[in-house]
Amino acid sequence: MCSLELQQLIEPASDDILYALGYSGASQLHAYGINIKTGALIKHDAVELPNGFCEELSLLSSEMLVTLDASRTILVTLGLKDGKISFEEEHIRTLVPGFSGKATLLSSKLDGMFAMKYSSYVVFFRVNDKGKLQVVDKIDNAAVVSDMISFAEEQQAFGIVQHQGSKIQFMVKLGHDYSNDLLKESIQMDHQRGLVQKVFINNYIRTDRSPGFRALVVMEDHSLLLLQQGDIVWSREDGLASVVDVTTSELPVEKKGVSVAKVEEGFLEWLKVWILMYMSVCMCCLILALCWMTILIRISYHGSIIGDFVVSVTPFFWGWGGGCPLQVVYLALDSDPSTVT
Repeated sequence: MCSLELQQLIEPASDDILYALGYSGASQLHAYGINIKTGALIKHDAVELPNGFCEELSLLSSEMLVTLDASRTILVTLGLKDGKISFEEEHIRTLVPGFSGKATLLSSKLDGMFAMKYSSYVVFFRVNDKGKLQVVDKIDNAAVVSDMISFAEEQQAFGIVQHQGSKIQFMVKLGHDYSNDLLKESIQMDHQRGLVQKVFINNYIRTDRSPGFRALVVMEDHSLLLLQQGDIVWSREDGLASVVDVTTSELPVEKKGVSVAKVEEGFLEWLKVWILMYMSVCMCCLILALCWMTILIRISYHGSIIGDFVVSVTPFFWGWGGGCPLQVVYLALDSDPSTVT
């Protein structure tokens, strides 16, 4: 096996074959098929790309990938079917009129789409029904794109943060329908923070049960900002060297999403239980104190415990969330305190 610079792993969709794609030399692309159960190498194919390649690779589906040639002016569409590699090259200028300079593929993971950056533009592509690349949108000004996430009813969405003067615009797009804006907010931003470098989005359920989205952005000065409902709700000013990935979680965690309403409801129930338990403990202590005061008063007046019954009150707990029941024990006493029955 030749020396390989691994670029992409493609998980099996139906069979048990994992494909590993990588480059060797200046222009060879290799695909290795590995049985995930046995680890055996069962397929291998290689192609020579006449114009070379860059190290960036975007996965569109389990059978299609996109890369750039060495000059970064040609898009190379790679097909992978049954372990065999095919490719097709197309100059970016034919797809994006006015293109100039060199392009860069963004690392954002978008199902069925990919994003390319050149100069101050970000261009979104997808594959049409004929298997050809087509432009979905072209965004001016500095913009960054998040990975795609899943939310209610197995839908997918991704976020775009775009600079507009002294403000940044946070948009959330529906994965299968780019023209549908799930969210669009403008947020005032201090220009001293520089440009947005990365964005990570997260979804949650609002109290009205509608889906909501928030974004964690990494600024040029390496500060972190959490954007939600058109405002900066949290920030961390101390610079971080690099943020590779972000996972957000709220407690309690649900199997199918996070509900803010249930979090609030659970907190109120927890608070009520603890208030009731505190009141029960106070009542138990008060009754116990009164009982001992009664005993001491009788001893001080009579020199012994005289009475038919003495009530001993002992609080005990049934778990952290339980109440405080009273355990009442009756001791029958006669006039002689040494004869307790």
